[in-house]
Amino acid sequence: MFSRHLTFWALFLSLLLGAGWYKSVENHRDRQRQSTWRQKIERLGQESRAEYKRTVAWVRSLFSPQPDARQQVEKKLKDEWSVRWGTAGERDVAHWTHKKYGIPLRTEFEQNMLVAYGARSGDLQSNYPQPPQMATSSRAEFVRRSVADWGGWLWLAVLSFAIVSGRCGLLAAETMLAISMVCGVAWLTAPNYTITVQGILSNDSLFYAAVMYVVSLACLGHRLAAELLHLDCPLRFRFSLRSLLVVTAIVAVLLGMGPFGYFSLCLLVIGAALLAARIVSVSEKMRDGREPSILVER
Repeated sequence: MFSRHLTFWALFLSLLLGAGWYKSVENHRDRQRQSTWRQKIERLGQESRAEYKRTVAWVRSLFSPQPDARQQVEKKLKDEWSVRWGTAGERDVAHWTHKKYGIPLRTEFEQNMLVAYGARSGDLQSNYPQPPQMATSSRAEFVRRSVADWGGWLWLAVLSFAIVSGRCGLLAAETMLAISMVCGVAWLTAPNYTITVQGILSNDSLFYAAVMYVVSLACLGHRLAAELLHLDCPLRFRFSLRSLLVVTAIVAVLLGMGPFGYFSLCLLVIGAALLAARIVSVSEKMRDGREPSILVER
């Protein structure tokens, strides 16, 4: 039974950490994609403004009577500009568009001489549209948002059950811990936050996740201490080579996950320490004949 229980928690943590890592990578890639696009638009904007100034200055220089102005314009712009010809009365009108920068230019010729022109800055986003924000519209984001919206309410419902229930108290406490971890990952991997010190401290929802996590550990510690004393099991740590190898592999995987893995590893270590301290505290009170006041056994 213990082996099945341990297997379940191992699978749960693997799925939770894997899903959280996937979502954090999705958010990071989306931010990188958007940042790359903004840098590209900024760079092209500078080039476009320079090209606009050069072109307008050159076209303005053709206003002096030059019978071959039309030929000069066609020769100058034919490679980098697309053109659409039309007429306006006796004038030949050319609508030019820069292929790279999207700069519109209008030139009017009469007997091959330039008689009018007009130009304005190009619309770069028409040629280089902003990439879709996948981090806010993906299936993973839909699942994350659903958990973030309803997970807290589910945790409160299980908490009320854990307080009044005697038989299923341990199961309820473990369920609370699982829900608090799922909610914490959902709030941690929100697309509008980054897994950095600044991002974590500015993520208000993580405060509630921390409260849920600590309360869940307190409830679980109380239930586990009662279970261990009932089974007359000594409270001591047991290590084996297999356990050390498993822990080493878990730590290596978490460190390979980058910022999300570092944060998860710290959270698991802190949680294990709090849980162990709670079990020892409750066990000592029970041995002294004092009933802890956090939960009422029925």
